[in-house]
Amino acid sequence: MSLEKKFEKNGWFPILKKIDFETRDRFEKYIIKQEDDLKIFFNTSGGDVNVALSIVDLMNLWKKVEGKKVKSFCLGECSSAGLTILSSCDNEFRECAPNTRFLFHSHFYRVNLRHNLGLEANQQALLKQWQWFEKAIKQESDGFKLSDEKIMELRQFGENHSYSLNPNEAKELGIIAKITDMPSIL
Repeated sequence: MSLEKKFEKNGWFPILKKIDFETRDRFEKYIIKQEDDLKIFFNTSGGDVNVALSIVDLMNLWKKVEGKKVKSFCLGECSSAGLTILSSCDNEFRECAPNTRFLFHSHFYRVNLRHNLGLEANQQALLKQWQWFEKAIKQESDGFKLSDEKIMELRQFGENHSYSLNPNEAKELGIIAKITDMPSIL
């Protein structure tokens, strides 16, 4: 049995590889079957941000209709489009292992696009991802609000970099709520 199937058997939705249309299709099937809170396991370097945003929309709709929570655990890496999805999981249930890494992209891309529409479209998608992430971490949720100063600090740093966070930094910024070896939601 694959690792993915083992997670699914235990009620988790695993995101273990690149986020793509197959991920979204699996997520649709997963939420249809769920009667309890959703549980999402992350170990991904990201993928298609437009697919991630469609998963976020499905998740938010499900939360409103069902009135349930979306819980998460990150192990290894949660980056790029994965972080977009993670930011929509319920704040108090975002957990990660001690060695997890988080990466989000700069919202300014100082590259020569050479009129390549494919690159330009990708840059626009990543810009949307940054805007979504910035909006999500700025929202007040369960008593947490990222200060305007911290948002500005991230924005200024991000002008020239992708930004990598360790678990303590991610917790300080409210991206995750708890660092643990074992998810409390097991």
